[in-house]
Amino acid sequence: MNTNNANIIEWDFILLVLFSIIVPFGIYYFLSVIQSISRTKVVLFSFSLLIISGIDVVLLQRLSHKATLISQSTYSKFFQNELSIALYLLPALFAGIAINLISHVLIEHLNQAEKRFDNERKIK
Repeated sequence: MNTNNANIIEWDFILLVLFSIIVPFGIYYFLSVIQSISRTKVVLFSFSLLIISGIDVVLLQRLSHKATLISQSTYSKFFQNELSIALYLLPALFAGIAINLISHVLIEHLNQAEKRFDNERKIK
């Protein structure tokens, strides 16, 4: 096996771990610890989770493609079986949570806008 290919796969795998586990759970931790947060920050964190999901999918596809090119069976078995399907669940989970957060912010904003509208109509 070419040493250069192994290094590329190792860096891709390190990035995958970083963007699949460390960064999203850091965001979740921050959101759960903070006492108050603006809508803008919630939406920004949500979009960052969507971006992280996209990065995860790209990294998984790159690793899967590179694993097919490498003759070493460990990489091939790791990225070409059921485990790779399970790895795709993390980006789907992050994207789903991000969409839920964005929809929550939009619904709350619309509820408040409706209340303001109703209050303005009562005054007139």
